[in-house]
Amino acid sequence: MAQETLTDNSITVQCRPYIFEPDANAIFTSVLPLFVLAVMQETFTENQASEQAARVMAMQSANDNAKKLLDQLQLEYNKLRQQAITSELLDILGGQVK
Repeated sequence: MAQETLTDNSITVQCRPYIFEPDANAIFTSVLPLFVLAVMQETFTENQASEQAARVMAMQSANDNAKKLLDQLQLEYNKLRQQAITSELLDILGGQVK
């Protein structure tokens, strides 16, 4: 290859072709498997993170639903208890009147 000379503001720079040691093909064949391995590892890591996030969301949803159910059951229990107390008071008052 011929060397080219670039001049810019009276500064002369000689452009030389790059010399790869080992050659570019050897570098490519050694770097490609590492690149594929890194991409696969990233994919598996993202998959595991996604699965974990889905599990966390499912558990959060189940926790929220359990809290709602607990509140509903507590309200139902309080209503039944109040009804029983009112019924007993009415029975007591009804018995005193006689």
